[in-house]
Amino acid sequence: MFQLVLDAMAEGLLINCSYDVVMRFLPPYILTEKDVDRAVKVLAKIFKRFKPEAAGTVVQH
Repeated sequence: MFQLVLDAMAEGLLINCSYDVVMRFLPPYILTEKDVDRAVKVLAKIFKRFKPEAAGTVVQH
């Protein structure tokens, strides 16, 4: 999961990972729709490269 944080940071998106399975987003209060669209695009891009089995933990609900 830590690699997701690094990949997002390289794309200009700051996120936090805790407990190895929780991604935390803390956007500024002045977030625009354009900002959200960009964040979603960055997340989609990095999620495509991520393989859950590589993280060592797969959470199913």
